[in-house]
Amino acid sequence: MKKLDVETILKNIELSLKEKLNDKLLAIDTEKADGIVLRPVDDNAYIIQSLDEFSDNFDPALYLGIESINTVGEYSGTAKTIRVEASVIVADPQDGTIFSRLFRYQRALEETFLENYFTIKNMREKVKVTSLEPVVFKVQNSTSELKAIGVIIELNVFS
Repeated sequence: MKKLDVETILKNIELSLKEKLNDKLLAIDTEKADGIVLRPVDDNAYIIQSLDEFSDNFDPALYLGIESINTVGEYSGTAKTIRVEASVIVADPQDGTIFSRLFRYQRALEETFLENYFTIKNMREKVKVTSLEPVVFKVQNSTSELKAIGVIIELNVFS
């Protein structure tokens, strides 16, 4: 039997987002119908744990990284509370729509996580979602000013 580990959890989160996030972005575009169109996240634009792998070739990109792991082991069982950041990174199109875009990407993340279960070790897990504030930053291998917004998801797993 496969052991449950953080790598497996991150992979399941990534696969779930690849499967559902772009549909959620399209649904928000349809609902708003105001001419602001959210670009889908390419399957190759997922960055795991390190922005050193960020490439200007993708706009938007999606960062997934561990924020914290709290492990409590007792006897033969282990309980983990895992907090994972999921943030969309975009370049500002300089058309005055950046914050609308950011908040819509955040909404899509929130709804994707809150409306769907993740299968972990054959169990369906719900997650707790906390929204993050938008941030502005530059990465070493980029000259662009980037903006990001996202969520922290928290889930409890037992093994």
